[in-house]
Amino acid sequence: MTSMEDAGPQETVPAESAPAAMLAPTAALSGEPLAGSVQDPQSRAENSESALERYGLRVGDLHFLAGRHAARETLDPPPVYPLPHTPAWLKGLANVRGNIVPVIDLAVAAGTNHVSALKPYLVVFGQTEESMALLVDGLPKVLTLEAAERLASPPAVASELQEFVTAAYDHEGLVWLELDFARLFEAFSRRLARAS
Repeated sequence: MTSMEDAGPQETVPAESAPAAMLAPTAALSGEPLAGSVQDPQSRAENSESALERYGLRVGDLHFLAGRHAARETLDPPPVYPLPHTPAWLKGLANVRGNIVPVIDLAVAAGTNHVSALKPYLVVFGQTEESMALLVDGLPKVLTLEAAERLASPPAVASELQEFVTAAYDHEGLVWLELDFARLFEAFSRRLARAS
């Protein structure tokens, strides 16, 4: 952490380039922002409504969106140990930093095939015993989506996933499906509990 002494000389703004309008001391103390300034909550709200940042995940010929803070990490797939008498979409269990994590194959759940030309990765969601991981094709990427790209209604997908699709976007010629991963993993956990 840099202290004020380490910060070096401070720049001063010449009087002729200083802004003409300044807040009155009482307005500054009460926290009233200048209209249109960086601190203006209305400007922030407008910017956040016009663009969304999401992680884009590819699984076969499908493209999914996850919230920026939904996934914990992306890594090369460790060995996955299959479990008998479990649904086909459960690849098995993997040891991720000392935690035993179920590995979900959305390609199987969605009825598609992985893209063999792309390197597989594991995207881990959640913490400790609540972790789950998805097998994806290629590295996830950060996407900035505009509100105008949102489709009026999401396209149909496999019944295993349909109820978890919350929105769809047409971005750069591809349809991206936003999934509620928390609900998806809860549902998969319940199915696994019933199967065991």
